[in-house]
Amino acid sequence: MAGAYEYSLVQGNASGTDTNSWYLTSNEYTLRPEVGSYIANLASANTLFNTTLYDRLGETQYTDLLTGKKRVTSMWLRSVVGQTKFAAGNGQLDNKTNWSLVQLGGDIAQWTSNDTNRLHLGVMAGFGRSSSDSDARVSGYGSSGHIDGYSVGFYGTWYDNDADKSGLYVDSWVLWNHFNAKVDGQEQNREKYKLTGVTASLESGYNLKLGETERYDYWLQPKAQITYMGVDTNNHTESNGTKINVDANNWQSRLGLRFATRNNDKLSAESTSTAQLFIETNWLHNTESFAVKMDDNRISQDGARNLAEIKTGVEANILTNTNVWFNIGYQRGEHNYHNIGAMLGAKYSF
Repeated sequence: MAGAYEYSLVQGNASGTDTNSWYLTSNEYTLRPEVGSYIANLASANTLFNTTLYDRLGETQYTDLLTGKKRVTSMWLRSVVGQTKFAAGNGQLDNKTNWSLVQLGGDIAQWTSNDTNRLHLGVMAGFGRSSSDSDARVSGYGSSGHIDGYSVGFYGTWYDNDADKSGLYVDSWVLWNHFNAKVDGQEQNREKYKLTGVTASLESGYNLKLGETERYDYWLQPKAQITYMGVDTNNHTESNGTKINVDANNWQSRLGLRFATRNNDKLSAESTSTAQLFIETNWLHNTESFAVKMDDNRISQDGARNLAEIKTGVEANILTNTNVWFNIGYQRGEHNYHNIGAMLGAKYSF
């Protein structure tokens, strides 16, 4: 095997005039399954550690029992697991990827200009991995891909009203990512390489209070996010001589609407607990499809340029200074692309 296609050993010659000789042919343009493994590794490396504001920090605050003042997060931890299924090469390849990650972070500085707004600056780091299986429909061959690595970086969040998070907010983050990657083709040598690069995000939204009752407040939030994905690899050459080039440089835009209901504790002046249920819908657009170039042939992931997403979850503080949140999200695209993930997060304020 070499390049992006399978080669078959056929008796005779290409013109059919010599039946005593043998020749290699790829006239059927049958893709190698390794193509899907390279694409899966690239996609995972560029998306594993990407977050929205609520993925990373949640929203609920707690009240200091000694001072009565609102306090904010100083340390948070989140763990996510999920599965992605996609096709590649115009449906020739089927891929299933299982992925997981852990991220830890916290505020290191805060500023305010009027005692109402507040700018939070924090640091974060994470470890993640993914494992994928790619199957070629035509040849029946298979391959597997795997990455594991880390990210480190900063985030900054500004709230117009830090007390109840109403009004405008702006959130941004930037990460350096490093992964060790490998591809194992059927009856092929293991290929090892590295994926490195920067991912970054800018997000903004407006939290509008729709109304309230004795027990609950109701909120609606339109929001938008743009994320740069620049994790790729220097040219890698397989043991069979095939030159591999994976290059992301994708910009992903996300437009969404989030509805939440939150208990307001009006019935109990001594209560310090809060809880929030939410549901949100998003539309995602990617400027580039994740792809691999093998020698002169470029093959891309199918169906992920435009995605519909729905996410729902709950956030609550279980102790005076300990908050937890859980959500589950689902994305769907063309050509039966789908991605599902579940997240559990916790934060401790002190």
